[in-house]
Amino acid sequence: MNHLFDIFATLDQLPPNSEAVLATVVSVEGSAYRQPGARMLILADGQSIGMVSGGCLEKHLVQRAFWLTRDGATLKTYHTATDSQLSQDEVVDDSDEQEGFGLGCQGVIQVLFERLVLNEQSVLFACFQRLKQTKQPQTLATVITSNSDEFVVGQHLPLTQLSQLGQQDWQLVNQVAASRKSRFMLHVYQKQSQQLSIFIETLQPPLQLLIFGAGQDCLPLMTMANLQGWQVTVIDSRLDVITRCRGQAHANFVQIALDEAESVQTFFESPQPTAVVIMTHSLSQDRVWLSQAFKAQNSPFFIGQLGPTYRTEQLLSEIDDGYQLVKPANLFYPVGLALGGDTPEAVALSITAQIQQVYHERHS
Repeated sequence: MNHLFDIFATLDQLPPNSEAVLATVVSVEGSAYRQPGARMLILADGQSIGMVSGGCLEKHLVQRAFWLTRDGATLKTYHTATDSQLSQDEVVDDSDEQEGFGLGCQGVIQVLFERLVLNEQSVLFACFQRLKQTKQPQTLATVITSNSDEFVVGQHLPLTQLSQLGQQDWQLVNQVAASRKSRFMLHVYQKQSQQLSIFIETLQPPLQLLIFGAGQDCLPLMTMANLQGWQVTVIDSRLDVITRCRGQAHANFVQIALDEAESVQTFFESPQPTAVVIMTHSLSQDRVWLSQAFKAQNSPFFIGQLGPTYRTEQLLSEIDDGYQLVKPANLFYPVGLALGGDTPEAVALSITAQIQQVYHERHS
């Protein structure tokens, strides 16, 4: 499940001029289940998509979202310490600016609430559309506190408008926009009497998972990848194998003959982060697909080869590209973390966990 893209899909299905509230975590201190950038969409009928905590705050947010945004966007602070851990100054006051939930997590979470009206042109919707269409990271800047009439809480700013904040600030923003490793930052700008806090984040496209081999053991891997919100494509040269698996799990199944293997390069042209798992249980198949993964101009961040070490090293020695001399940094074999278990489900869990680990080490 990819909450951000689930929210996109829900917004696309709402009738014109519908209203909804978008809640976004913009700051976390101490322990918290979700990190800045986590989102939750609340609909007028009380339905919600996404989560901003582990389920502790969601009911409260659904009940109050539309009331909180009756006069525009607003920033709320939630404490997750126990009541005894809150200082007198932190206990909920009548101004309703902060609330304690006594969960014992000892965290402080700031959530921005903003009312969305469908069909209205906005920087937010334009950013969402670019992310969906281009599948490239998009940078979004949102004002969360301001004492200036020029900027209001909840205002989304084009990056070009941020250049008004000064050269040094503009360089910081560009660093976030240019680096996949900087997923968010909270920047406080102050000039004379003007002060505002801006939440700057890089929205990432969904991960693309290419599975080579449509055997029965790929089904649990497809299921777990779908739960992560990854876009899954299963590729095999054997039509009968594809036919048996098609319809058993949500994925794009593609048959590519081995003598037309070069055509698989179109899948590597996508700008979104790509992981590859090769699990055909055939030396001749694996050799072809592993070679194609190495040739990709937009190199996958992860190439996993199923099977014992000696088998993969035999494949590498047979690929006439010099890969037998130096192991590529993005090649993992045997694929999967050593979690224990030998069922298809256990293997799928170990592979999914390893992809997730490598992705976040290199993109966060």
